[in-house]
Amino acid sequence: METDLKNTLARSVFRFRKATISLMRLENKQNMNEIMVLGALAKNACHNDGESGQESLNNIIAEMSDEMHISKSAVSQILGVMERKGYVKRETDPADRRRVIVQLTPEGRAIAEQMIVYADNAFSEMISRFGESNTEQFISLINKLADVLDDMRREKRMREGLRRERTRHG
Repeated sequence: METDLKNTLARSVFRFRKATISLMRLENKQNMNEIMVLGALAKNACHNDGESGQESLNNIIAEMSDEMHISKSAVSQILGVMERKGYVKRETDPADRRRVIVQLTPEGRAIAEQMIVYADNAFSEMISRFGESNTEQFISLINKLADVLDDMRREKRMREGLRRERTRHG
């Protein structure tokens, strides 16, 4: 395989990441992970009529871990940062002391609403400039590449597991 192609791919991936992160950063300087969690909590608040958008901490962590493709501990750390910034609050459920409830604060809700409008406008403009057909092709290709990377990661873990197993029995 050509070294130039590998280098160009690496540079393009990093350029895309930087461009996306820069575009999606709001005036309040939330990072992409915070934006994703705020969005999920805001979406949840819209679907939980009468429950003030309360969500079990375990549910939030599991959903965000799957959606953002990061570890559950990373989601928990993001929530901790957001709690210190005053965007979310975590409270023990008085009905079940084992359960922790996560809620957006008024400041967190305001930022989430701002983020939803901003993201909708940004994605609309991206699609308008890039074209619907190109966007659909890009989505298909990026998902295929993500599948390849997921397969490579799984295969690496399997090889490492086999290596450790051989070392123990060795």
